Amino acid sequence: MSRTHVVEGSCFVLRCTDVLTQETIDKMQTLSGQLCNKPGGGCCAVYKPDGRKLFNDLPEDEESMLYADLDMNWIMEAKRFLDTCEHYSRLHLRWLGSDHEEKWNIRSV
Repeated sequence: MSRTHVVEGSCFVLRCTDVLTQETIDKMQTLSGQLCNKPGGGCCAVYKPDGRKLFNDLPEDEESMLYADLDMNWIMEAKRFLDTCEHYSRLHLRWLGSDHEEKWNIRSV
């Protein structure tokens, strides 16, 4: 879902999840459950506005800290590549003329 949000919004997404330890599993008493029953599950990712990850995946059982310099020009490049709202391909949305014809909001079929 993070990658979908990135592409639709042409934005950066910083995503991180906690690393589950055996101590946490014991405290939550989830060893016999369907979720949170084994150590690991950690994830850390930075997505660029074009949908690509900025870093390679890290081991899911290892806590880490990522630092990144984000170039805001990547946002404009992604917006030029994919116009999800179609504002640039729908000429009637950016037409600056005057139309004197009567328009009907409700039509019967």
